[in-house]
Amino acid sequence: MMHFSYHLSEPCTNNEAEYEALITGLELAILMEIKEIKIFGDFQLVINQVAGTYKVLNPNLLRYHQYTLHLLEQIPTATLYRVPHGSNSAADALAKLAKKFACPEEDSIPIEIQGRKALSLIDLEHISKAPLQILSASSTTDKEGDWR
Repeated sequence: MMHFSYHLSEPCTNNEAEYEALITGLELAILMEIKEIKIFGDFQLVINQVAGTYKVLNPNLLRYHQYTLHLLEQIPTATLYRVPHGSNSAADALAKLAKKFACPEEDSIPIEIQGRKALSLIDLEHISKAPLQILSASSTTDKEGDWR
């Protein structure tokens, strides 16, 4: 199981944030060359839109939906599961942690990892014509005796 967190660089709606989270996870899975993925989320609207159960009526969400489907095409086996909000203790714990960073106590020092907005860097007209390109990636390797 992979857990990740990030900070959105621009204000957005809850549904846009849920699509951003899904897109970020899919981009990570593609970068890691994962061939089978199970996605668990409590975001009912997004899960049902991606599954085709709900129509995308909001024009602002249509771009997210199209890009999500484009990413899903690159993973041979992807299954989405909706987990009711109260049953998702891991997500609840992460939400509490995020709130702690957003509203720090006086003695704490907030640390912002990175800002992002998934759709701000893509050209949606070329999604179906061009393969996904990873612009940059970095990894850390443990060298003998090197603690850095």
